[in-house]
Amino acid sequence: MFIGKMRELFGGSGKSAAREPVIQVDHAGEVESYDRESLNAVLQGFVQKQGAMMDIERLAVNVKKHNATAKKHKYSIHAALYTGDGVFRSEKVGWDVVTAASMSLDELKKQALKRKHKAADVKRSTRRLQK
Repeated sequence: MFIGKMRELFGGSGKSAAREPVIQVDHAGEVESYDRESLNAVLQGFVQKQGAMMDIERLAVNVKKHNATAKKHKYSIHAALYTGDGVFRSEKVGWDVVTAASMSLDELKKQALKRKHKAADVKRSTRRLQK
């Protein structure tokens, strides 16, 4: 499943208008239809919120359904966030696809913020050394 470019979310700003983030979801057919809508809302909300703070180029999500023949299914989410600062990857497993996706996106956000703060600390310390 390919969601596409998020033009309506980033229409006004000059920085984001140059690069429109793309959300790509693989194997979304394995997800129930009512969960698919919630999953799309979670992914779009993440890109909209985080797009204001970082330069998101693409969000790729792979959904895998484990034990598909049983009544209860476990889902694994493999997510990759491509930004101007690099690539961040996360993998989470859960009984609910939306919860697993939220946990995976939270981990991606933490990784990206950690790199951003680390770069700011390095910049600050080099400035202090130059004085």
